[in-house]
Amino acid sequence: MDGKVLLPDNMFALYYGKNGTNGVEFEVRRGVEDSAEFGEIMKWDNKTDLNWWGGKYCNMINGTDGSIFAPFVTRDRTLEIFSEELCRSLYLTYQEDIEHHGVPGFRFSLPSKLLQRASQNKDNRCFCEDIGIKETSGVSGTGEKEAEKPPPIQISADDFDDGFFAEDTEEEKVEVKKEEVEEPTPVTEEVPSQCRAGVILLSACKGGKPIIASTPHFLFGEFTDVSNVEGLHPVEEKHGTFIDLEVNTGLVLQASKKIQINVQLKKTNSVHQMGKLRGEFILPVLWADEYAAMAPERAEELKAKLLSTFQIANISKWSIIGVSSVLIIIGLIVFVLRAKNSKYLP
Repeated sequence: MDGKVLLPDNMFALYYGKNGTNGVEFEVRRGVEDSAEFGEIMKWDNKTDLNWWGGKYCNMINGTDGSIFAPFVTRDRTLEIFSEELCRSLYLTYQEDIEHHGVPGFRFSLPSKLLQRASQNKDNRCFCEDIGIKETSGVSGTGEKEAEKPPPIQISADDFDDGFFAEDTEEEKVEVKKEEVEEPTPVTEEVPSQCRAGVILLSACKGGKPIIASTPHFLFGEFTDVSNVEGLHPVEEKHGTFIDLEVNTGLVLQASKKIQINVQLKKTNSVHQMGKLRGEFILPVLWADEYAAMAPERAEELKAKLLSTFQIANISKWSIIGVSSVLIIIGLIVFVLRAKNSKYLP
């Protein structure tokens, strides 16, 4: 086949060749002058920004690598993370208070707004535009044409209107499918049709390969993508990504990063089954849950060495305030009594 090696070493794996390898170099802030900057990425692979996407906002490298965070966590904080796998920066927002092995913390989760289609969230427009296209309509961008790269593969919701497969003998079944599928939100001229909710097209940073990342079961995604595959039932509690942080130190108590890998299928006469496809179809391959949690013994150590210290300091603070208040009151009483006695002396 034109001398191309389809399977190096006669092996196929999604993470083939990555086990035991070193990643690219990160340059991060130490947070010496400002603890709020602790762990923030200054450079990734000697770059201060990316060049895969169609605008300045989408090419920003924000936050940490997701393993360390600044201390003194508050509920109104937005956790910014740069993901190498997804070739972009993400963010998580506060969800709820939690407790992990007796250690209190805050849970931050991936908001649905992050993966909204561009017609709902204009910040997402440059993630699906062809790189080098000047952005308009007030959307931030470089404003200059950059080096040409293969455009992201376009997926239009209209391609699914007549079902996936052209089966003349099952016309009635296709009609039922059409009624069950919810009509997607109309896409205006200002919003490219490939800007679908819930998916991240990675072809721009994966050498043009038709790889699409999403949340498991297309959580926060288009209704058509969910209904087009049997057995998908997105549930945020099961398929959502979250990070739990200890409030004082910013240490990760537990984290669950969930990602689904999909491929884009197109009609081709080379494969009999794919010759029946109508338009393009996002096919889930697998989804993975990368989970990590602080061990119970480490949690006990944290409580003994840190939280107990905070509790002692807190108790001591209020004890000092209480004793000081009592001494002040006693001093006032003594002063009043002495003043009263001295007033009636002969």
